[in-house]
Amino acid sequence: MSAGGVADMFWSGKLVSVSPTRASRLVQELIDAGHLQRGADQGDGRVSLISFTKSGRHFAETVKRTFEDSVKKYFVDPLDDDDIAAITRIWAKLENANRPT
Repeated sequence: MSAGGVADMFWSGKLVSVSPTRASRLVQELIDAGHLQRGADQGDGRVSLISFTKSGRHFAETVKRTFEDSVKKYFVDPLDDDDIAAITRIWAKLENANRPT
């Protein structure tokens, strides 16, 4: 979504890597649940814009916290400092392997 909290359906599908049809269904489910609202693009009537409702912003924050807590619990907390250092070293090696020479 843009800084103003608005996205069009094309970008919504790209953000979650699903087909436009699936993105449209997911958006409709979130509209039906009261988390999103649909509006028209003033510059192009063919474009449907979506934005968060107040409940949608709360829902998104809850999902974000749940995701972050789960990543920490299952992927970070079990590791000690040596594990983190090893992963950091390996990650840097992988990043450098993809750079053009």
